Amino acid sequence: MRSRLNGWLEARSSPYLIALSLALVTIVLSVDLLTGDELTLSIFYLAPTALADWFAGAAQVW
Repeated sequence: MRSRLNGWLEARSSPYLIALSLALVTIVLSVDLLTGDELTLSIFYLAPTALADWFAGAAQVW
């Protein structure tokens, strides 16, 4: 499963992965705003950021 996901992500272009990461951050932000102070979702922002950095490259992200 992991190798299939890795292969799928490596086949995508950098702009696509950056857009995907922004969409995932937007989803996490929406859920974070809906839950308010009762639940902290800070750690979930790490996954889309790491995805963009790892597969799109740090030069593309920054």
